[in-house]
Amino acid sequence: MVDLSAVTYLSMEAVAPLLAITSRCAAENQPLRVIPSHAVRPKLITLGLGTGVPLEPDAGV
Repeated sequence: MVDLSAVTYLSMEAVAPLLAITSRCAAENQPLRVIPSHAVRPKLITLGLGTGVPLEPDAGV
């Protein structure tokens, strides 16, 4: 699980490790949950990662 629920800003530098974790979990057939904050979800979707990264419902929803 990657808990980003308290993150208010996600830099581009932080996106690469998130993609690496996603790829590694997929390659090893391991489940991954990413819990985005309200600020993080739109950025990931804008970058086209909304379907590639397994996003849980927004934190606090």
